[in-house]
Amino acid sequence: MAFEMSGFNSGLTSNSGIADHYYQSTDQLADMLEVGYFDVAEGLVQTGDIINGYSSTQDEYVKLRVNRVETSAGVFTVQVSRFGLPARGNLVVSMGSSILAHGAIDTGARFAYDVAGPVEWAMRRLGWRAPYLNRAISGQKTVDMIARLDADVLSLKPQIVIMQNGTNEISDEFALLKENTYTLYSRIIAAGATLIAMGISSRDSRSGWSQKDYETMAAINEFKRRFCEAHPNCYYVDTNATIMDPETGELFPEMTWDGTHWTPTGAYRVGDRILPILEDLLPRTDIIPTYIAKPDNGVHFSYGNEAPNPALTGNSGALGDGVTGEVPDKWTVERSGSHSSTATVSIGKKAPNDPRNEVSITLTPSGSSNREIFFFRIQPSIINIQQLGQFYEGLMGIDVDAWDGFDYMRLEVDDAGPGSKTLYDGENSRGFPMPNEAWSGILRTPEHLPTGNLRLRVRIAIQGDAAGSGTVRFSTPVLRAIDPDSRIAFPRDLPQN
Repeated sequence: MAFEMSGFNSGLTSNSGIADHYYQSTDQLADMLEVGYFDVAEGLVQTGDIINGYSSTQDEYVKLRVNRVETSAGVFTVQVSRFGLPARGNLVVSMGSSILAHGAIDTGARFAYDVAGPVEWAMRRLGWRAPYLNRAISGQKTVDMIARLDADVLSLKPQIVIMQNGTNEISDEFALLKENTYTLYSRIIAAGATLIAMGISSRDSRSGWSQKDYETMAAINEFKRRFCEAHPNCYYVDTNATIMDPETGELFPEMTWDGTHWTPTGAYRVGDRILPILEDLLPRTDIIPTYIAKPDNGVHFSYGNEAPNPALTGNSGALGDGVTGEVPDKWTVERSGSHSSTATVSIGKKAPNDPRNEVSITLTPSGSSNREIFFFRIQPSIINIQQLGQFYEGLMGIDVDAWDGFDYMRLEVDDAGPGSKTLYDGENSRGFPMPNEAWSGILRTPEHLPTGNLRLRVRIAIQGDAAGSGTVRFSTPVLRAIDPDSRIAFPRDLPQN
């Protein structure tokens, strides 16, 4: 049972200060755990170290503690055991009310003001290191969440539960809210999940909150903080730390669109508070793996991309009207509509020592007050599906400059079959609103069982009267097949709330 060392980082440490190593393998993790041993290079690990194991055949991570290091007959082996409580595929599940529901990927709750939620922002910027399900429902109180906790959350055996509760009962009896919060939190921790407890978010004058409501918010948030201090595997998130005016106690105007629900920038900043916790809890990786049902040559599994031209090489791609520069082979950048905004495209290395390329697109607005759109897409546009009957999803690495001119950005996968369905990152009704702050991450579309061939593209919308220009960089385009037999870590097609 051999793990190949990948991206060894001697500078990484676990919470306990023990060296933290990262390995990847094509082995099934269950088989590796049953055997209890695997080979590594001698001298790189020692008793007590923590190892982040990753199986590229089943999209699953596991934290392992080194129990014993041995050398026998010239063979160096390490005995390991699971570190922490068992989980299902490192699954992250969020639960809450409309503040989280309107950023959902897979719930039935849809709103006209849908944006990327704070958890989605954090997961995108971390490279989607684990499966994520949003189980928030608009209008719910804590007692409603208690009633459906087992069926909607704990039955999935999540590693991490992100809980947002209390905002819809701020005017109810304080003691009851505290008691229900305690019950909710205790059941999550008793189930073996790590709890990320979000404080109640403040509001502004448009929400109709009274002074007593703000005082209750502060008191419940203090209770949540103390609960996490007193319980292992619990992390408190001060949702108001970067979005609330400390002098007034209300949200800054640009953080909420209606006095209650976050704008993209507000959700992004709340995501800033969740990100370091997830970064510590989830295995570190800078890869975008691909999973297929069978070894591509009878021996080795593909590891990388199934997209045409994944390295973004060459410069013979098509330039649309209003676009200048160089475009990678088989790709095109084109302007959509009759506007006169322009784009300049270039190809370069993602980093000096990184073999991957990236494409930079600098967009200059026309000066009009309209929203103006560009497409960055594969040319020819149709991708032949290589594995019929498999779920597919699209991914794209992305770096965005801080610029007020970005209206929204989204990754799209079009199904050319009878369904004629377009899936895009987050499935938000307004595309993918930008937070107007610099960020890096990975766009990802929902998983989809195609009825025909697929097309991968990026849609960028800018505001024509924005000042200056903005640059976005794309890397590692992926249209990947997902094997439900080896990769699946939780039931696909879960009932919609």
